[in-house]
Amino acid sequence: GVHAVSRDAGEFALEGVAEGSRELWVRRAGRAMSHTVFEVPAGAPLVAGLEIALLRGHFVGGVVVDAAGSPRAGVSVSARLDHEYLEGTVKTGADGRFRLEDLPPVPERDTVGGAGLSLELWGDGLVRAEHPLRELDRDDLHLVVQASGGLAGRVVDGASGEPVRSFRVRFVDPVPAAGPGEERLTGYTSDWVEGRNFAREDGRWDTAGDELRPGEVIGVEVSA
Repeated sequence: GVHAVSRDAGEFALEGVAEGSRELWVRRAGRAMSHTVFEVPAGAPLVAGLEIALLRGHFVGGVVVDAAGSPRAGVSVSARLDHEYLEGTVKTGADGRFRLEDLPPVPERDTVGGAGLSLELWGDGLVRAEHPLRELDRDDLHLVVQASGGLAGRVVDGASGEPVRSFRVRFVDPVPAAGPGEERLTGYTSDWVEGRNFAREDGRWDTAGDELRPGEVIGVEVSA
């Protein structure tokens, strides 16, 4: 990307910006980050007249705990606006507390399908979770994270029982479909859709690296 620092009167100039639709992010301490989409016409030597209004920044803070109510250290916390990550991820301290600053105001509309302003929490051994934000300038949030689970298995020859050493595992719709009160597994990486290749002498496979939500259901297809 192209970067610049504004001068005392607020003027700025960005050089070498390619033509087409472009995004401009502006940030200053104590102010909410601004996001502007503008068009650079073909052959235009200069795009002038962009005026960026920086609003007062807001903050939010609180504590992250596990299912037992114990503070959870080292959890990453990010803010998202309409599914887009905002700059400034923080991690919870030893007491589980966190604080994010320079946030934009909550959009004046309903939060639907994860749109709007929200917090996303993730970390090793945790299910990634999103929490909508409807109030800012508070430090009393109490957020609970869930320990993640995983899948593992072993592939053997149906006749001899010997391990199959090279095979592919992919996730498919469960058969039968998820029943009442059951949820289809989500949150896994996209390579499980096409299939992940394994080459192991003992025929074993696992979902290491994917933080899966315990209790959800999925179909597993194996080919060799």
